[in-house]
Amino acid sequence: MCRCGGFSPGGSGGGYVPPTVPVITPAWFRVGSYTFADFSSGSDSFDLNAYAIPIKGVVHGVIITPVTQFAGPLLESYAIQIGVVGDTARYQSPVDLLTVVPGNGVQVVSLPLLDQLDHVAATSLRIVAISQGTTLDAATAGAFYVDILISVTP
Repeated sequence: MCRCGGFSPGGSGGGYVPPTVPVITPAWFRVGSYTFADFSSGSDSFDLNAYAIPIKGVVHGVIITPVTQFAGPLLESYAIQIGVVGDTARYQSPVDLLTVVPGNGVQVVSLPLLDQLDHVAATSLRIVAISQGTTLDAATAGAFYVDILISVTP
């Protein structure tokens, strides 16, 4: 049984099924699990549409949980940031997952937030990977997942 306040993941990499009634109490939701391959590109940044925050959604927090340390030849950093179109670091400024060692419950937490979004349309939650030293496709390892604390106002 989902303990996610009416939201449930859908498809690969996340998604949502909007509740039939407003979820006034904030609930955690797993946006998705991601690996270095999801962001592989011949450039030093890649922007991924991860989740559609529902109409009248309120973001209360996000958590990035590293699962496997990022690695790759010539990579000096492999940073992840989370936000929305036009403000891709709105919820999480860049975190270098090349230096974060997973395990023992290591998490990057952005709490508390209280960000009421669009009252007319869903808002795209963006995850952006940024590398230094070489392009993102040089990565050979790395995985993390993202959780979001969200509510929907009536």
